[in-house]
Amino acid sequence: MTIDVRPSKLVLFNNTVDTLQYAVFERKALRFTNWKPCDHPRLCSDRGIKPGLTREVPYEIIYHWYPGAEVIVYWWHLEPDTTAQNGYRLDGPYDITVATPKKVLLGI
Repeated sequence: MTIDVRPSKLVLFNNTVDTLQYAVFERKALRFTNWKPCDHPRLCSDRGIKPGLTREVPYEIIYHWYPGAEVIVYWWHLEPDTTAQNGYRLDGPYDITVATPKKVLLGI
């Protein structure tokens, strides 16, 4: 996963051969969030990024985001596994922390 920090959003690029699931959190808010990665495609809603494609995440939809905030981007791959609880095993989650711009252009 490659993360591009832009003036109004993050752009997540899936540079792998697998569909990747992802979640984005403001770093400090994550301490108060009870989060764990989804472990079945139906539980992940529409968050998958197919190989070679991108997903845009506008800053204003990131919970507790503010200009200049650090955000953590998590990503993982679901691998079919009949021995796993929901039939899939997680490869990951992996994460990267990025700083968002102090001056942003929202809504574009």
